[in-house]
Amino acid sequence: MDFQASDKKVSEVLFSGTQRFRIPRYQRPYSWGDDQLNEFWNDLKTEKETYFLGGFIFNYESEKENYIDVIDGQQRILTITIFVAVLRDVCKRLSKDRSEAIQRNAIAFEDSYTMTETYRVEVGDSTKDYFEKYIQSNKNDIYQNFGNTKEEKRIYKAYEFFLEKISKEIESKNDKDSKIEWINTIRKKLDDLTVIRIKITSEEDAYEIFETTNARGVDLSVSDLLKNVILKHIKKEQKEKAKETWENITKNIENSNTELKKFIRYYWLSKHKFVTDKKLFKAIKNKTAGDEWQDLLIELEEDSNNWFKISEVNESDFADIKWGQEIYRSIKALRLMQVGQCNVFLLSVLRNIDKINTSPVLVIKFIESFTFQYSAICKLPGNKVEKLYSKYAAKVDQIVKNAHPNKISGKVNQCFDQMLNELKDLLPEKTYFLDNFAKLSYKKKGIPGYVLAKINENMQKTNEYLVDFNNVNIEHILPQKPAKWGLDQSQVKPFVHLIGNLTLLDESYNRTIGNEPLSVKLDHLRKSQLEITKDFINRLSDDNTWSENEIRQRQTRFGELAYEVIWKI
Repeated sequence: MDFQASDKKVSEVLFSGTQRFRIPRYQRPYSWGDDQLNEFWNDLKTEKETYFLGGFIFNYESEKENYIDVIDGQQRILTITIFVAVLRDVCKRLSKDRSEAIQRNAIAFEDSYTMTETYRVEVGDSTKDYFEKYIQSNKNDIYQNFGNTKEEKRIYKAYEFFLEKISKEIESKNDKDSKIEWINTIRKKLDDLTVIRIKITSEEDAYEIFETTNARGVDLSVSDLLKNVILKHIKKEQKEKAKETWENITKNIENSNTELKKFIRYYWLSKHKFVTDKKLFKAIKNKTAGDEWQDLLIELEEDSNNWFKISEVNESDFADIKWGQEIYRSIKALRLMQVGQCNVFLLSVLRNIDKINTSPVLVIKFIESFTFQYSAICKLPGNKVEKLYSKYAAKVDQIVKNAHPNKISGKVNQCFDQMLNELKDLLPEKTYFLDNFAKLSYKKKGIPGYVLAKINENMQKTNEYLVDFNNVNIEHILPQKPAKWGLDQSQVKPFVHLIGNLTLLDESYNRTIGNEPLSVKLDHLRKSQLEITKDFINRLSDDNTWSENEIRQRQTRFGELAYEVIWKI
């Protein structure tokens, strides 16, 4: 393996000569948030003369194309560019010449023959247009575009972060000269930050170095490591296709609002024994060899599509799946509960849906009820159930892989039954469930609407009129602003948001009902065709009385209905 490693200043690496750095398109998007930006800012503000910024790994194999590929260091390089762009823009108000000098020396360089400007860093395709127009160019105002994609918005926020910090420092100075002096000082501090520059001359060496730096303490994520070790083992003629596949995986997971490392872990748990985050990469590497790396990449892409279905829960994505409608409804409910431990099992089921030869609907509905009791209401520890789901997800996968086709359905059903029995052993006692249900309120997003819709569904005994929250609103019977009821907000605060004070109402009625007294509200509520609202009207003993006592009694009744009927196990 041929490489060179040397201590360098940032100015020597990024701002000298006419070297151009390229972020390969398969690299992860810009992802720095406040924690990393604060740390970078504090490094610049430290009293130390020099500060170590970390290692940069560059592949000089592409130098013949007038580019140096960035293998590791992308996030820091883009952050440095954003920071320097802010300094440049702040200087526009102080010294035009100084602003142009920053642009010319730190962000771009000028071709001595054509006199055209070339940027020192070429970013990936996902944000190239935005980064060039609003960061690298000195002709556009970033406040014209706050970003459309998640990556662009992070870039905008990083710019805004540094602008706020730098502006505060500048404003504290008394005159123009002291402002410029501070800018010169912070630029010098940036230039003098120390990095380790690792020069590689082949892509294969780059992957090995990348992995080795992690083993020696550099903080690299499992997704970065896995991407590089996969590409290291892929045959050269298939490498470009592999990079495109990794890019597709990344897009699927980003679109599902999930961290890539979380998806990778759940993929692995759905096929193999339970492993913690810290041991995940080692487990994958120890169990994968030869052509299995190519197979792993293909499986990750296929499962990234399934993960997107589980995470985003669009009804159309389940249209072509066996038992898709029933599965969709339960998974949608699980997403409303914002509980994800069962995703590892769902991933295994969706992956093998055409091979298990048996319906998973009952077991997924069981998981919905179990999750409601165990997690959504009682908030019991998730680590136990995650290990349990992982065990049975892997069992399903192994049955499909190893069992005789004629025996798969029987073995899978047996596996389902075993899992359900273990889950039942973890269920809370009824009194514990009811105590926690009594606290369920409107403030917990997602769940109140789900609970009210399920209660309404149970009362109407048919699926003919499923609640559509595009047309139906949640109504506080006792209003949040109860002045017309002769009460103030402090009096009703302990109970006004309880489920027992909520019902469902057509959006058009909800707009007109307002905060009127109960007798006026009842005129509108009686027009509703929703069973949960009819039930409230029928059980109301006095058209002028709806107080804390009645609210808590209704909440208790709903809790009994929930435990004994709707989510009964």
